[in-house]
Parts: sequence; C-alpha cells; structure tokens
Amino acid sequence: MKTSLLISIAFPLLSWAAATPNPGADSLESLSKRADKWCRLHDSVDPPGNCRTCASTHCKSIKTIQRSDNFGVKCYMMGDKANNNQRWDWVPGWGCYVSASITNPTCEDGLKCCNTHCNGLGGPP
Repeated sequence: MKTSLLISIAFPLLSWAAATPNPGADSLESLSKRADKWCRLHDSVDPPGNCRTCASTHCKSIKTIQRSDNFGVKCYMMGDKANNNQRWDWVPGWGCYVSASITNPTCEDGLKCCNTHCNGLGGPP
C-alpha cells in the first residue's frame, strides 16, 4: 500500500519535470540582450593582464587575465593612464577594472560611461 502511494505521488512529479526539458530556453534571448559586452586580451598583449580594484595601475590586481579568458564588460570610465590610454573597462563578474589598452579592439564599441562624468578613480558603478 505504501509503495503504491509513493508511486502515485512521485509519478506525476516526474512526468511534469520531463515535460519541461529546457525550462530556461525562453529566457535565453532576454538574457543575451542584457549581457555585458564580451571582451578578451588584445592579440598584441603578452599575458597575463590584470583586473584591478580601481581604474589605476596603482590599485591592487585581484584577477590575472590569460589569453584564453573572455570577460564581460559593462561600462567604462576614465582613470590613470596605462600604456598611454586612460579608459578602463568595468568587469562586474570579477568586480574589477581592466585597462582598455589591453583589450581587443572592438571591446569598447557601444559601451556607455559608468558614471556621470566619466572621470576620476571612483569605485564600482
């Protein structure tokens, strides 16, 4: 009796789960619209690159970036010069900034400024 009760409860639950094999498929399109801009190290950069706590080479590096790494960039801000470039990209997934001087050429295409003035060494947007 207990076995048949268990089966009568478990079977409907299992069949419901099987009816939705990929429940997140509908949301993939909306996720890609919200996704950060995907970037990587520029081909001319010798890895590793550094992702820093602020937009300056004086700030602590909290992530080293390898040639194979792809990272999502949300916005940019102006900071200290690194390789004659003051633009820094905010990587929210890592919680740090990457100098635009070491990212691929199309990384910043279409990015917006992280803050109102797009200058200074402020923290995360």
